[in-house]
This record gives sequence, structure tokens and C-alpha cells, in this order.
Amino acid sequence: MAEAEFTIRPRGRHWWPAVGFPVLVSAVFVPWAVYDHGGGAAPVVLGAVWVPSAVLLAHLARSRVTLTADAIVVRRLLGRARRVPRSELRAAVTVAVRYLPGAAPVFDLAFLGARGTRLLRLRQVSYATGDLRELARRSGVRPVRLGVRDIPEVVARYPGLLSRPERRPGVSAAVVLAATVAVVVLAVALYAAL
Repeated sequence: MAEAEFTIRPRGRHWWPAVGFPVLVSAVFVPWAVYDHGGGAAPVVLGAVWVPSAVLLAHLARSRVTLTADAIVVRRLLGRARRVPRSELRAAVTVAVRYLPGAAPVFDLAFLGARGTRLLRLRQVSYATGDLRELARRSGVRPVRLGVRDIPEVVARYPGLLSRPERRPGVSAAVVLAATVAVVVLAVALYAAL
């Protein structure tokens, strides 16, 4: 493998919620679980909060994107490293997608291959915008800067750039809301049965 030229890691701002949220929830709900349920629910509360946080922390510690002399290598928490040969890259598209009217746009970097197919997409949600811009610059492929665009504009220009849920944020929000309501109703029903 060629020597690493440039590596980016997930943004540091994700580390604080991964630790702070479980500490806060544990401080509030563990005493409640001990007081109301004699301590029997405390392990459930701790597990429900700390296990996802541990997974997130492991993901943040392991994940990285490395630009080498011959490829872009993406490592995630699970699975093998994904390798995209630089010889297949034709364009580096940078766009700030506005998912909802009035919402702050989210910066994306997508590497496209022949015929405009998406080979790799990295998002500001995980990586710092400056790191993504530097990765695009160092990749040496043709830059395409779209600026700030709404979903229909991005889909019209590059149909495969956004995933299906991203192209329909209203439907995605409705599914998440329905799932949240179902979980709350189930939790209330189980609590009432105790």
C-alpha cells in the first residue's frame, strides 16, 4: 500500500455528546430506577444509554478517510476498508444541500466516476467542511462546485448523488415520527403492565 498522503477523521464535536449524553441520562434516570423500582431497572437504563454511546465512540475512534497515491480508502467501524482507485475518479462535486426551506445547508463531497456515477460520498455531518474541501483539492480530479442548492436542483443535475430518503425528507420525517410514537406507546404499555 502506498504511503498515506492525507487523512481525515470524524469531527471532534461528536465526542462530547457520545460521553455527555449518557452521563446526563445516567445521573437523572439511575436514581429514579433505584428509587421507583428497587434498582432492577438501573442496568436496563445504563445499558440502553451506554451501549449506543460505546458503539459511537468506537466508530469515531476507528473511522477515517485516507487519500493515498493510488486510492481513497474509507474505514468505518465494521467491515473491510473500502478502496476507491484514484484512476476511476472523474470529478469531485462539492455542494451544500438545503434539505428543508430555511434550514442550514449541509456540505457534501461526492467523487464521481465515468458517466457521473457516485463512487464515494462524504458529508459535513461526520467530517469538517475544511477537511472535505482539502480532500477534494488534494485528490487532483476535476472540481465541480455547485454552491448552495435545494434537493430538486441537486437531483436534476446529479440524480444518483442523494439517497432515496434524502430526496424525500418529508416522507423520511414521517417514518421517523411514526417509529418514535410506536416506541413511546410500547414503552408506556409495558410500564402500565408492570
